[in-house]
Amino acid sequence: MIPYAVLMMKFLWKNENLEVRAMDPLTDGVSFRLSSERKDVSVYPPEKIEFCFLDPAEKTYGKYLLTEILIERKTDDETEKLNAVFYELHTTDPVFLKKYLRLMAQYENYIRLKTQCDDLEVMEKMTETLMSRTYPQTGAEWHENMRKTSRQTGGNWDPAPCEIAVCLDGPSMWKSYLEMGLPEFLEYYWKENGLAGHPVTKRKVTHLYVGSGCCHFLFPDEELEKIYDRAVSDGLEPVTVFSVMPEHLVRIFSERIGRVLAWYRKAGKIPEIVVSDTGTAELIGSLADKSAPAARPVLRAGTMLCRRRKDPRWEKFQEPSGSSADSEIIRNYYRERFGITLWSYEACGYPIETAPGSALHLPLYQMNTSGYCTMYALCRNGDRENQEQNLSCPHYCEDRFVFYPENMKIIGRWNGIYGCSRTELDNAGLLNEMLENGVSRLVVRA
Repeated sequence: MIPYAVLMMKFLWKNENLEVRAMDPLTDGVSFRLSSERKDVSVYPPEKIEFCFLDPAEKTYGKYLLTEILIERKTDDETEKLNAVFYELHTTDPVFLKKYLRLMAQYENYIRLKTQCDDLEVMEKMTETLMSRTYPQTGAEWHENMRKTSRQTGGNWDPAPCEIAVCLDGPSMWKSYLEMGLPEFLEYYWKENGLAGHPVTKRKVTHLYVGSGCCHFLFPDEELEKIYDRAVSDGLEPVTVFSVMPEHLVRIFSERIGRVLAWYRKAGKIPEIVVSDTGTAELIGSLADKSAPAARPVLRAGTMLCRRRKDPRWEKFQEPSGSSADSEIIRNYYRERFGITLWSYEACGYPIETAPGSALHLPLYQMNTSGYCTMYALCRNGDRENQEQNLSCPHYCEDRFVFYPENMKIIGRWNGIYGCSRTELDNAGLLNEMLENGVSRLVVRA
């Protein structure tokens, strides 16, 4: 069966369309199957078939509209037991066949390489590029490698004014913040994030994100009120960040939310809270003071709710991918149903659509995550795939990373894998374009 990422077919009728998975390649077409409950496409063939495929020559994804179509039904007693009907699609379109057969040859070569070579050899032969086999030894070295491979603009980096936020999303960060003065902490923070000397460090920090959107263990339960009090004395606006809420931690999340709302009521401020799932948003709505609508929390959707296909290779092709927050209908639903009015996005190295008042997280962007911590599984069980539900956490992620070859520009941190795009930090033109189209805050964390 040919993967969707390599080849996808869409059958187009006048009033209907149907996505179809390709199975086996043929010399003049491809085989596929459909549910036996669907009408026979050999009798009622589509008017056109749109092929979406990876074009190796152009190194991008392309589309081709096929109109010369012949579909033959290929089924027998054995296949009918599978509740499916098998078909073969044939065509004589020379342009399509040239692209299609070249793609199948590349795919066959890829499968052969995967069975005979290691991953780096596969990348070298598929891209005709010598791949780096070096791995950094520390997080600081990884940041330094990313800095060297990015475009440096020095004093030319001068985007429009915007809010700047830093993050206390781990014990070392919030303990350092409480122990140091603000100037000393910011110097430490920028150095730890590989941004020492970058022009962004000269901007005034306006907001302090407290907590992590990726893990519920990275929340300062003991130091929460101390951090809030200190942020106010430093002239910073605290923003509380909640991760996805596991079902067995509803009580813990309720207690945390109650403490957050109580502090804000006492301080006479309106809380801004970043949520990573709709369950937390509903819980906040049920606990908020309904007698004082003006003081209800401002809810911002975290990056976990703003799904987007993110991959370091997309930056090279400059091809934007859509997100779940692109639709105004979706945003209106979240606002009316859950009270979520603001959104968070991650920088991916190319322009993206953003809603008004958005926050842009950079330079790290989350490529995948896990409900069970992969870092815990790796350190505790010796295998990141041997995951389990941990009820307590020794915070292995404080000083441990999973490194990949530097050319990949990705790193394993916390319970996920993250890519790094410094394009926005080094390209004021691109950043200004995003600031003009809805972004009003930069959340800097690497």
